[in-house]
Amino acid sequence: MPGAEEQLHETFSTELITQKIRETEGNLKAAKLALANLIQRQRAEPCSCASR
Repeated sequence: MPGAEEQLHETFSTELITQKIRETEGNLKAAKLALANLIQRQRAEPCSCASR
């Protein structure tokens, strides 16, 4: 049976992991938005390869 200190450590660890997951999900969302932005910019540019 875990002691109070071990239980506190496990709770803190779980909260820290949950926080890191939230941060990572936020970073992933930002990266997806940046990628979508770059794709839109590229599609909006005239294609220089067809004029050769």
